[in-house]
Amino acid sequence: MPFNVAALVLSQIAGALGAFHALNGFHRDVKPGNILVTGDGSFVLADANLAALPNSAATFTQTVFGTPGYIDPWAVNKSFDWRADVWSLGVTFAQALTGRAPNEIVVNGEFGLAPDKIKAPTDGHKKAVVRLVTAMLGKERDLRPTAVLIQQYAQILITGGTLPLLPGEVPPLTKKPPVMNESAKPVKPTPPPPALPAEAGLAAAFGAVALVALLVVGIAAILDRDS
Repeated sequence: MPFNVAALVLSQIAGALGAFHALNGFHRDVKPGNILVTGDGSFVLADANLAALPNSAATFTQTVFGTPGYIDPWAVNKSFDWRADVWSLGVTFAQALTGRAPNEIVVNGEFGLAPDKIKAPTDGHKKAVVRLVTAMLGKERDLRPTAVLIQQYAQILITGGTLPLLPGEVPPLTKKPPVMNESAKPVKPTPPPPALPAEAGLAAAFGAVALVALLVVGIAAILDRDS
């Protein structure tokens, strides 16, 4: 699938999930087979037979929801929530860009494809996709982006611009530390002369005393002669 089409699918399906998640609901079976194209070229999420508004504590240990390959493996023993929908959407998006099967996309429970497997117009787009999908398929479920954030990210992939930070990311330094000019550089202090060893110090002291004594004697002799 062309990159811009895949990003458009991601944006529109994430938008639909975001609206559903805002109602405290979730789809529970996001996959390529449940994404349809309408007559005007829009993409919609269909087959909501498993969708539900969670009023219970149902977990995967009681009932398995979804399609194998698109089910969040890190949701085992946890109540199904929006994070599992994000996982399924991440697999779906990666599949659209690579043509790979889910078991090739997810390796040991995490995103396992190298950037060169992503079909994208530039290396920058590839890195941006890997960054997003890695977050969507992250083991740390609390660090997964919301559907609303995914929609924003996908729109910028299409139109260009500054991508938003994903959960857990730290803003990069945008300014380098100011460089001092030559005149502003601090002058290094001149180091003190090395200390003399104890014996040399004593010898120098005695030598100075002897010199002073000779000067005094010489001056006295001159004064006596003149007188």
